[in-house]
Amino acid sequence: MTTAVFLDQPFSRQLRLVKEALPKVSKLGVVVSTSQAWQLRELQSQARTFHIGINEEIIGPNQRLVESLEKVLRDSDLLIALRDPEILNRDTAQTIFLTTYRYRVPVMGYSHSLTRDGALVSIYSSPAQVGQYAAEIALEALSRGSIKLPPAQFSKYYSITTNQHVARSLGVDLPDEATLINHLREQDGRD
Repeated sequence: MTTAVFLDQPFSRQLRLVKEALPKVSKLGVVVSTSQAWQLRELQSQARTFHIGINEEIIGPNQRLVESLEKVLRDSDLLIALRDPEILNRDTAQTIFLTTYRYRVPVMGYSHSLTRDGALVSIYSSPAQVGQYAAEIALEALSRGSIKLPPAQFSKYYSITTNQHVARSLGVDLPDEATLINHLREQDGRD
């Protein structure tokens, strides 16, 4: 039997971070390619439980990123970056960050490097955190004398990084990383 630990964060965890970091956010913007549009259903479902609306744009092969991004940003409080290499990659990152900055809409990312490059806040599991959790899963199975592994799941270990320079530039009062991670971990214990 096999199992896996996902690199991405569950939308529920990402949305809890949104509520902790930016409690006034009521509308999330998201831009995805047609190949990643499958993620929208789960994001919409989770967003409803947090009373957050989703302003989405699915970009087909003949659509321009900036036009779609501007359309989303006009009515969004925060842009959530999904892991979608057709949308966010080294060739498009600067354009995305400059456009969101011009619209004064912060970005929530999925890696430390995105925070460094211009996202307001990111939540992610490092390779070491994913490896630690995978090892714990394997050790638990071995201690039970079982080869049966649990289904694929998200890592229980994660990190949060913030970009206070971006926060100041956008006039956002953003809690520090330690406060955010402690509040999310407290909520993890209640779930």
